[in-house]
Amino acid sequence: AAEIASTACIAAFTTTGQTALRLARERPLQPTLALTPHLKTARKLALAWGVEARVVPDLTDPEDLARVAVEQAVATGLATPGQRVIILAGLPMGSPGAANILRIAHTPRRSA
Repeated sequence: AAEIASTACIAAFTTTGQTALRLARERPLQPTLALTPHLKTARKLALAWGVEARVVPDLTDPEDLARVAVEQAVATGLATPGQRVIILAGLPMGSPGAANILRIAHTPRRSA
């Protein structure tokens, strides 16, 4: 999906880090942005190939996924305004091994 959609990065919400590690194992062309509420998980993911890990608040509302993923992608420099970000997450939130959502979001374009 990332290659077809010509995305800037892949944002993976992860509790244990396994989702981001599985993505890294596939060696995607785009960088992986691992978003986790746990500092220990972020530190572990910092050693993984192609993964940029960030600690974010523990999200309970699925509507917040796209907003947080896009904000973090732009803040880390992995995406610029107007680019696509693929979001991988699982419901219910915080359940390890439940990556069952794939969403494509766009970073907001700059106003003139």
